[in-house]
Amino acid sequence: MTKRLPLTLFFIAQVFLLFGQQFKVVGYLPYYRFDISDKINFAKITHLNLAFVNPDTLGNLSIAGRDPAPVVAMALMKNPDLKIFASLGGGAIKEEWQKAYDKYLRPENRSEFVHLLTEYVIVNDIDGLDVDLEWQHVNEFYSPFVLELRDSLHDRGKVITAALPGIHRYADLSQDALDAYDFINLMAYDMTGPWNPDNPGPHSDYQFAVESIDFWKGQGVPGDKLTLGVPFYGWDFTNQNDVKAFAYGSIVAEDTLLAYVDQDGQRYYNGIRTIQEKTLLAIEETGGIMIWELGQDAFDAYAEYSLLAAIDFVVQHGELPIITGLREPFLTQGVKVFPNPFHEKITIVAHENQAFFRARLTDMQGRALWSSEGYFHENETVFDTPGVPAGAYVLQVEVDGKVYRKVLIHN
Repeated sequence: MTKRLPLTLFFIAQVFLLFGQQFKVVGYLPYYRFDISDKINFAKITHLNLAFVNPDTLGNLSIAGRDPAPVVAMALMKNPDLKIFASLGGGAIKEEWQKAYDKYLRPENRSEFVHLLTEYVIVNDIDGLDVDLEWQHVNEFYSPFVLELRDSLHDRGKVITAALPGIHRYADLSQDALDAYDFINLMAYDMTGPWNPDNPGPHSDYQFAVESIDFWKGQGVPGDKLTLGVPFYGWDFTNQNDVKAFAYGSIVAEDTLLAYVDQDGQRYYNGIRTIQEKTLLAIEETGGIMIWELGQDAFDAYAEYSLLAAIDFVVQHGELPIITGLREPFLTQGVKVFPNPFHEKITIVAHENQAFFRARLTDMQGRALWSSEGYFHENETVFDTPGVPAGAYVLQVEVDGKVYRKVLIHN
């Protein structure tokens, strides 16, 4: 698979002028992350989607009983230009909410529901609604609801957006409803997961991002009305009987070099380099990038590995940063790797002679270029690396049952 070539900074500037729009960075923040919202750098996003507002059967709207006002106030204090939306629905709708949607999307109740939603936007002084009704909730009532909601929101100067799957169009999503959205957040992730435990692997690789953009452009959506969704989480297939999600921040806390790859064993996610490559793709092909979700980033002691910061670098500079890989000369106090950058050879020096090792060199997407195992001779071993193209790589060395990793540059 060939990645699309990045545009020059000049050409990117021309794209922005042509569309007359700021590149969007849309971040979802679910209610169960509200308590850590002080850790999020809202200055690095342009749109905040509060997730999720849903009705009960009496028409009362709520974000799982949480008051969004403190989060809104904090976010606007950090970024007065931030656009704030309430996201409607979500991938996991409770039974009570489902009964409410079954009631309120019907023609006889639709106008009342649209009025309730519009009033919610006005009363909470936010900028619009994001419709994230998914799968079985997109039925024959969906498109008429979207069109009526669009008219009501636009009449009051508000915005309507949607979250849609990467490469699937719902049968009940009409062209008129698709055209009604001011922009669309593509959920270009979850190609696999706990619903498919026998298919471990990447759930959101670069190629899926390309395919998602191409799919919706093929449905007649202009590129500037799309934002490319990226995950701040991964799926752990270590136990295929119990596939679990994990936050990017949690895996970085285990080993900071895992920030630069997309896989650790049977755990699959997007590291810094892939997120930045997708950001460049979004700049070239779409009007923005979307994050699910902000609370899963790396914070505090690990803030330098933040995916949001990685996205912001590319947005601000229009190019990928250079990864030096030169932070420390040692993998541990007793294992040294040199040279870095390397060209034809890599030398690993161990703390003791005849120690058993396993070594593997991977690209930044976790694909192995070569691997080897054996015993150190006179405290070191040398690997030839012919044919390795220029770029950034990760060397993983296991010695005495411990695994160490280092980013290496090939020039």
